[in-house]
Amino acid sequence: MEPWLLIVFTFGVGIFVFLSMVEAPVWSLIFRNNRGVAEGEVRFVHESLQRLTSKLPASNGLVILGGTTLMILQGIDRSWDALTITQLAGYFTLLFIIVAIRRNPATVKSIRANNSKSAELYKLIEDIRNVGIDHHLGLVANLFALTIQLIIWSN
Repeated sequence: MEPWLLIVFTFGVGIFVFLSMVEAPVWSLIFRNNRGVAEGEVRFVHESLQRLTSKLPASNGLVILGGTTLMILQGIDRSWDALTITQLAGYFTLLFIIVAIRRNPATVKSIRANNSKSAELYKLIEDIRNVGIDHHLGLVANLFALTIQLIIWSN
C-alpha cells in the first residue's frame, strides 16, 4: 500500500508543480498582489488556466479519491497510528480550506466564464490570484501527505 500512496501523492505534487510553473509569470501578482504585472502576461496565464480547467479537476480528483481510499486502508492496516491520523487529518484540513473556505469550485467556474481576451482585467487578476493561492495550497497538501508517507514507508 505504501508504494501506491507514494505514487499517488507524487503525481499530486506533479500536478501542482506544473500549475505553479504555468503561473510563474504572475507569481508577484499571486503572492504580493503586485498589480504591475503586464496585462499580456495576465491574459496569457488566464487563458492557459482556462484551457486546463477541463482536464485538471479530473486528474486531481483521482489523486484525492485514490489517496483517500489508500490512506483509509493504510489507517486500518496500521490500527490508526499517529502518523496515519496525522496524514489524513492534515490532508483533509488543507482540502477543506481550498474547497469550503476559499471556495475553489467557484473560482474555477469564474475562470471558465471569463473570456481571457475580452474580460475586464480586474476579473482576470482576481481569478488568477484566487486559483494561484489554491494551487499552492494544493501543492502543500500533497507535499504534506507525501512527506508523511515517506516517513511511514521508512519505518
